[in-house]
Amino acid sequence: MRGPTLCGIGYALLFEEDAAGALEIFRAAVESDPGFPLGYPGLLAAASRAGEAADAEQARARLDSAGSLRFIELVRAPGHRAALQQLMAKTSGT
Repeated sequence: MRGPTLCGIGYALLFEEDAAGALEIFRAAVESDPGFPLGYPGLLAAASRAGEAADAEQARARLDSAGSLRFIELVRAPGHRAALQQLMAKTSGT
């Protein structure tokens, strides 16, 4: 599967509170398509929520080196954007 498909599955798992399942999916997503802009934010969120500090820090470092966590601006639907902002707010303590 490609990154966008995997990310869709990963975010669905996060919204269902399955951080461990989402983490595995996001790992596969960034491996298959490292340039897809929603892969590393998802990996950060999933790793943070699953208690995997090393994975979370690696994802955060990748995002910082790419410019920031401004990926949310790519999401057009206001409801989806708000849900992602809330999800990322839960991970900001990493």
